[in-house]
Amino acid sequence: MTAIWTPEYREDTPAWCNEPVAYGAGIQRALWCKHALSTADWWNIYTSGMGDGTTGLHETPAAPGATSLFRFNKDSDLDGYSDRSEAKLGTDEQDAADYPQPELLQGCTASQAGMWSRQRSRS
Repeated sequence: MTAIWTPEYREDTPAWCNEPVAYGAGIQRALWCKHALSTADWWNIYTSGMGDGTTGLHETPAAPGATSLFRFNKDSDLDGYSDRSEAKLGTDEQDAADYPQPELLQGCTASQAGMWSRQRSRS
């Protein structure tokens, strides 16, 4: 897959909308925008009221009151952090050597064998 098109229900055409195709007018206008995808791009899809998750999204029928949110992410420098996260955290999204430096304060692991379980905490 090299691109995905999403509908935007708005009267204007935003600058980020690539290859816009509009149907209808006014409040009935549906604007389709192209989002190019590459090895540096990924997306998250959040849904509500669209089934129980056992059926793939492409096979899930629309339902009254259901919503879906598509969040597109890009990692221009391929450092594993999205451009949006780097902009928010003050690092350069074009420089792979400049990325957020998370600090682990505590971790917890759990393992289970049979009826007994064991937990370890590290500080």
